[in-house]
Amino acid sequence: MHEQDEAVSSVVGLMLVLAIIATVLAIYSATYLPGLKQQSEIVHTHEVQDAFSKFGGDIEHAVAQKSWCHLSESFSLGGGDVLLSPGKSSGTLTVRPEEQDLVEVSVDGKRYNATLVTITYVPSFSTWELQGYTWQYGYINVTKGEKETPLHVYTMDEVKASPFARSFIEIRDTTPPGSSMCTDLQVTLVKMHPGERDSVTGNGMAHLTLNASVSSVPTTGEQSLTFSVPADIALPEFGEAVDTKVGEECTVLEERYPTNIVYDPTGHMLEFNPEVNVTVQTVDIEVNAR
Repeated sequence: MHEQDEAVSSVVGLMLVLAIIATVLAIYSATYLPGLKQQSEIVHTHEVQDAFSKFGGDIEHAVAQKSWCHLSESFSLGGGDVLLSPGKSSGTLTVRPEEQDLVEVSVDGKRYNATLVTITYVPSFSTWELQGYTWQYGYINVTKGEKETPLHVYTMDEVKASPFARSFIEIRDTTPPGSSMCTDLQVTLVKMHPGERDSVTGNGMAHLTLNASVSSVPTTGEQSLTFSVPADIALPEFGEAVDTKVGEECTVLEERYPTNIVYDPTGHMLEFNPEVNVTVQTVDIEVNAR
């Protein structure tokens, strides 16, 4: 009989232990788990923000340097995995071209464009707020549904004076030393566009990559060079900065060499007398999301 009592006591003790464990897990799941998952989502959101900020800096570096380079940033598309609840949220990362070109250059019957991309991250199935991010025109917006708010406060005057906007086009006199007249010009354009992999969805790691390459097209005996800046660009202040840069550099050429600037509603035209040689250099920046 004594042995039976001990067996019953062991079973009762085990059941009490299991009951305590079940109670602790229930309290953890009901009280602490939601907060922990939300905290994990908040940390993940900041990681995405940091990745966007760093990659935005990478883009600015590539546009300013105008040389061959490869840059990348990585982050997780989803967050919220914590102890005893490994389920994660997910997200979609997309690179798409801007609908409007920044500037168009016409020379020798050919047209060359400076273009830009927009990068977006949209979260889904999050236990916290569905806060995403958009990089466009050199700045980052915080998004919640259809609403967008700049991550950093800026003024339109700052946009107009942005060195990033002014770096998308350059006009340089490349005339050999010793010549009293302009005989050679180089126009450099930055053309940003999505690569073959422009979207990725899930909760694994995402990689934003940037590959920049440089190519040149020389022409000889040109009588004119036309620059057109669209008036309906999505961020008019950015377009104004590009147009101002073109105007400043055209004016410098007009003052120093026998050129004539013809102004029209869409941009500027340089007329040369005598003719000049023009080289159009394109900095091709391919942005991938994979």
